[in-house]
Amino acid sequence: MPTKLRLLSLCFALCFALVAMGQDSLRISWLTCGPGQESYSLYGHTALRVQNLETGEDVVYNYGMFDFNAPHFAWRFALGQTDYFLGIQRFGDFVTNYAYHNRWVDEQELLLRQDEKQKLVSELYRLASLEDWTYRYNFLKDNCTTRALQSVEEALNGKIFFPPTKQRIQPTYRHILHEYAQASPWDYVGNDLLLGAEVDKPISVRQQCFSPIYAEHFLSRLNVKRTDGSLTPLAKKPVRLVMATEQPTPNTKTPLFILLGILALIVSLSVCEAKHRQWWRAIDSCLFLVQGVAGCIVAFLFFFSEHPAVGSNWHLLWLNPLSLLLLPALFYKRWVRAIQWYYVYYTIAFLALCGISLLGLQEIIIEIIVLASLLLVRAWTYLYTKVRFRHLE
Repeated sequence: MPTKLRLLSLCFALCFALVAMGQDSLRISWLTCGPGQESYSLYGHTALRVQNLETGEDVVYNYGMFDFNAPHFAWRFALGQTDYFLGIQRFGDFVTNYAYHNRWVDEQELLLRQDEKQKLVSELYRLASLEDWTYRYNFLKDNCTTRALQSVEEALNGKIFFPPTKQRIQPTYRHILHEYAQASPWDYVGNDLLLGAEVDKPISVRQQCFSPIYAEHFLSRLNVKRTDGSLTPLAKKPVRLVMATEQPTPNTKTPLFILLGILALIVSLSVCEAKHRQWWRAIDSCLFLVQGVAGCIVAFLFFFSEHPAVGSNWHLLWLNPLSLLLLPALFYKRWVRAIQWYYVYYTIAFLALCGISLLGLQEIIIEIIVLASLLLVRAWTYLYTKVRFRHLE
């Protein structure tokens, strides 16, 4: 954590720790920030605002801070070993930044008792004062929203009562991610390539609160079950502090249309190839290369990364480094049998992928089915021409 930021955090936190004596002197609220345009900001953000009404101090505690200059940051990010810390900044600077990026900010005052406010502020101060305090970020189970909710819950003289979900179709992590990734259609497809079956299990109301906007939706509906058995509301209804202009909605079908266009081109070339009794290795070479590189990413995440849900990804059946390893075999006749067997395997893998989707083991979106079909067309074309025209070997 940068030294200047750490010192600023300590100064503000110390001020709050010293003056948090009266019930009316502190006001603590939950801030929800709207989605942005970048991939990392598509799902919104959460922070805690702490105001001292006597001194006028007004700061935001933010669990979403990380240090780009940390040793081996890029490598640790790929491994899912990114450590976040609790940052602090002036409220005015916080909302100005979100207004600049055209992202709305909502506020919900937390209805905490005096001792609970003091306990929460003291804990935030303690964490801010620890020089090396970090937590291992997990975008589904341990993020800026879940950390803020955990801090609030630990300060309560009681427990938050999470009602059972009443939705006719209980949502999953994937459904919620899809909802907000639609603003960036290619992120929508990319996320589904990397996330496995784990995100397709129904989740509870508490688990749904991993999403900043879902947490805001539930927060004013949640109650605190006190030690005496009474129920009290946790927060007020949200109030919009920063407005944002509505952005043009992108065409969510763009990736599908582009992939269908590529598929139509591959089919046309393959039909022409079969008519001329030829095998155009350049087409297979390009597909093998792209699939192999993407497969290396999927395989690396599957076997080595701590990112959530990437270790249960059935896409590994068809998206793996095997095609990259077999790329040289396209140009040597003595290895051509390996290509034949690989295409047989790929056909089986594609059918298995369709079966997995139909059985509900993992949700497979249509864009990925079309993407996987590109090499399937080449597999069938090769197997057909090899049977009909053996001289292609």
